[in-house]
Parts: sequence; C-alpha cells; structure tokens
Amino acid sequence: MSIAIQWQPAPGGDLSTGHKGIKAARSQYDAWRAIAETTQWKTPTEVKAAHPKASILKNGRVVFNIKANDFRLIALIQYESRRLNDPFLRIARGLRQGECGDRVMKATLIVIESDSEHAQAKALVGGLLGSRKPDDRVRMVAQARLIEAYELSRWPRRAPGLPDLLNYLMDQHGLLRNDLVPLLGTASRVSEVMNGKRELSMTMVRKLRERFQVSADLLISAPPPRRSSVAA
Repeated sequence: MSIAIQWQPAPGGDLSTGHKGIKAARSQYDAWRAIAETTQWKTPTEVKAAHPKASILKNGRVVFNIKANDFRLIALIQYESRRLNDPFLRIARGLRQGECGDRVMKATLIVIESDSEHAQAKALVGGLLGSRKPDDRVRMVAQARLIEAYELSRWPRRAPGLPDLLNYLMDQHGLLRNDLVPLLGTASRVSEVMNGKRELSMTMVRKLRERFQVSADLLISAPPPRRSSVAA
C-alpha cells in the first residue's frame, strides 16, 4: 500500500501547524486513507484519475492536496507487480541481495514519544525524500512508519462517513453538488445523500465508482455520518 511520508501546510501556510493538519482536515484525511487502503494503483495515471489535484514527483513520490489545498500529504507509492508493494520490504530485499555491495547499512531512527520528537522525525524524512540511495530510502520509509504510528496514536483512524467521502472526492475533482445530479439522479437525492438521509443504490454506486475510480466496497460500507457532538 501507499505510505504517508509527510503531512504539512501548503506553501505559504503556517509551518508550526504542520502536524496539526490531520486534526484540522480530519474528515478529508480519513477519506484519503480509506481510498489509499482500498485501491491498487498500477500507474501514476491511475493515481491522477482518482486524485486530479495530486502532483506526481520522482522516485514514486506523490503530493496529495487536502482540504481545498490547505494541506499537503506526501506519499511514497510503489507500482510494481500491478499492486501497491511495500517499499520498505522491496528496498530491504535489494540491500540483502547486494545493491550496496559489502557495506553494512547504519541508520539512526528517531523514536517518537513527544511532539518535539515528532517534528524532528518529520525533518529527517524531509531531508531524505530527494535521495536516491537505497539505504537512505530504507531509512526514510522506516522513519515514516514511526511517524505514522505516533500520528495514529494521537489521531486514531476513523472510517469516513459517506458525505465526508463524497465531499473529499468533489474537492479533488473540483466539483459542486450539482455535478452529482447525473450520478445520483436528482438534486433532492443529492441533498439526501449528502445529509446522510439516503443510502446509495447499486446504480449510484456503479456510477460513482466509474466517475471517481474508487472501490465500490468503500462506497457501500461507508458508515453513517457522526453526530456533531462527538469530539474530533
């Protein structure tokens, strides 16, 4: 699967709030995670089909713009063997097979137990992002996993409700509610779905899947919207 590398404000944003972006754009972050974990992208073109606002970079890096471009999520994606492979295992396997000659890889990772260590770890990953050295890439992915584990403890993962998922997809594709009418049938049905008062029919699921290139299972299994009284 894809591995989230960095979460930060868009250019011009407040860098001090970078790690708080998950909370500020929580519903869209949850939607991105759900889509990434249920999708097997084979090429960068397929990533762009589902996320037109994404920027494809070198070395498998992809920048996803979140919450109307307020935040950026940088992910490392492997497209080999027609599935999203685990980049850590692939690179580590290459090291064992001698890509680094007779050298023994020495790497220091930051164990994250506080926000300050979290910031240091993100800075380390940011410094390794542009490296093409196999040992740097192994270190980067390993550190990213520690970052993800810390962030999940601070912001536990939640399945997105259907309205949140559709809002995320609309944002990624630059659409308004009226643009969903051909997919859901009528303006009143769009309103009912977006307000959590109507479930999707199989015809709606098929049209949404074809339009947004997401898993039908994700659309069918989306839970009802959470009550506003629940803390974020």
